[in-house]
Amino acid sequence: MDYLTNPKDYNSNWEWTKSNSTYHFDNDIEDRLGDYFWPLGKFEGDWSEDLSKIIEESHAVNWSTRQPVSNFSDTFLDMEEYDIKNAGGDEKGMVTQFNRNALEYDSTRKMIEVFGLDNLQARLHVQTTGQMWHRHIDKLYKFHEEDPSKILRIHIMLTDWEPGHFFQYGNLDYRWKAGDVNYFDWRNLPHSTANTTYSPRVSLQLTGVKTEKTEELFSQAPFSIEI
Repeated sequence: MDYLTNPKDYNSNWEWTKSNSTYHFDNDIEDRLGDYFWPLGKFEGDWSEDLSKIIEESHAVNWSTRQPVSNFSDTFLDMEEYDIKNAGGDEKGMVTQFNRNALEYDSTRKMIEVFGLDNLQARLHVQTTGQMWHRHIDKLYKFHEEDPSKILRIHIMLTDWEPGHFFQYGNLDYRWKAGDVNYFDWRNLPHSTANTTYSPRVSLQLTGVKTEKTEELFSQAPFSIEI
């Protein structure tokens, strides 16, 4: 992958990803739905039984343990942790809890199959009290280095928003209902999450390469699908 700038020229992951982003980074510009972030539709149904298992079977991760070592870049990890340490934060602090078994639960498996993504990564995020993903821009190029425009990152919200659940796309504060589905401009849009409540924020994150099935679903947006 030919990046616009070389990551080895930077100590900071934040500064490097900013240098490759087309986002405005202007606090006086108010981001809106449809600029860099798009609602897709909604899943309807009752997944409460699966939800209890998803939460129970999740485990806490930080930046360095969020993905298997075999898929990890030490260069990027050093840069990511540099930003947190440089700001006075705890670079080993827990960012969320992962459950990588999304295909094993009936409800989330059905949701996943709807999109028809290739080279799929499906992760359940269970963010508990005090956990947060620091503001960052994603680096998903490995999913399709030849044409990153084919890569999608989709979020399916599995619990309702409540005050103290934070999900910020750019400077847009997102509020949702369980079942809401969205995607965003992962290459350019800074985003972050946090949980200051006493209840978990649960979502299903899908990353992969879009197919004809994906394009057909997108053409039907906003969709409503019973699970």
